[in-house]
Amino acid sequence: MNCVALLGRLTADPELKETRDSCYTRFTLAVDRQREEGADFISCVAFGKTAELICRYMSKGRQLAVLGRIQTGSYTNQDGQKIYTTDVIVTSMTFCGSGAGQGDRPAERGEARRPAPAPDRTYGGRQDQRQDDQPVSERTQRRHEAERRMNERRRQYAEAPDGFIPERDGFNDLPFT
Repeated sequence: MNCVALLGRLTADPELKETRDSCYTRFTLAVDRQREEGADFISCVAFGKTAELICRYMSKGRQLAVLGRIQTGSYTNQDGQKIYTTDVIVTSMTFCGSGAGQGDRPAERGEARRPAPAPDRTYGGRQDQRQDDQPVSERTQRRHEAERRMNERRRQYAEAPDGFIPERDGFNDLPFT
């Protein structure tokens, strides 16, 4: 089984590269050795949404955990020498912490913030119609109204004589979403 788990810090700000069909980023993680001094510098490659997230939210010195697989390859450089490569192909990742002694975001360190890519709001060719797209104030009002109605039902149930269950009709109109 080819499975790698790494926890390390980025050695440089990652850059998003575009291909014809997708995007990717190459970055290096400095991973501390467990039983001895020093660190190993591991070359990693992430594709698609994972690459976009890493480039959007991560910067030099930030801690990142990655899962992936090892992939080896080779190419011939301009001098005619054969160069062998070993990369970790990232399949998933987790943001772990801030940079050592630095703010969590580039803007907190006085750097310009990278522009965020426009969100993809289509799924399978249809526009996303999720309830989360409502303004926060409207969602809050709906939640408060549902809580008020639920508290009223609880009060009715508490005041009812033993063995009597208040009418259950009306519970279906509560927005449990």
